[in-house]
Amino acid sequence: MKRGSARIARQGLLALLMAQAAPASGHELWLEPVDGDLALQRGHRDGGHQGDKRVTYEPSLVKAVRCWKPAEGARSVDFEAEWPVRVPGNCAALLVRTGSGFWTQTASGLRNIPATEAGEPLEAWRSVESLKRLSTAGRLPDGPISEGLELVPETDPRTLSVGEKWTLRLYFRGEPLGGAEVTNDGRVVGVTRKNGAINVRLRQAGAQRFGAAHAVPFDGPEAERTEYRTVLTFTAGAGE
Repeated sequence: MKRGSARIARQGLLALLMAQAAPASGHELWLEPVDGDLALQRGHRDGGHQGDKRVTYEPSLVKAVRCWKPAEGARSVDFEAEWPVRVPGNCAALLVRTGSGFWTQTASGLRNIPATEAGEPLEAWRSVESLKRLSTAGRLPDGPISEGLELVPETDPRTLSVGEKWTLRLYFRGEPLGGAEVTNDGRVVGVTRKNGAINVRLRQAGAQRFGAAHAVPFDGPEAERTEYRTVLTFTAGAGE
């Protein structure tokens, strides 16, 4: 397999199209309130697909959980390795990092294995995702709370009225990331500037889902690249 930048650029489109979906399966990840906690669910959140809305997953899919509170800052939190994974519901900002491992495209289809285990791989990548949820009240962090790919609002979007503009900034490994497309419920709304910032408009009140993706070369025979995807969720429109 070739590792050239041209291949990575072409696959950027695939990553962007999948930015708001769980790895390769077409399933989304979302956090759902349960008895004061939040349960990580996987499936078809909007109910527009055939089959069950929720599907099971291995708890090992969840790699880390970060919780941010105004008085404590960001910290890692423990979670029970049971399905569905439950995480704290009292964080001003909560980020769940997941990873479904290696995915290889072969002539016979897509498989959840590294390229080294496939007979004649067409392409292969490692998938890393993060899902960040903002609470409905309280101060928000003014920077990233993780070292991965992360969307950070510079303006509190929860109190805006429909039609107002606000600013998001995309970070990767703690640094602003430019040149990445940002989506809102699957629709591309713009590209981040060199400083990682993008101005977006609140299109409607209620639940929001913004996404972005970024690919970097993978140093090993198992894959060509690592595809990072991130999703930011919150409820907006209280100012309307």
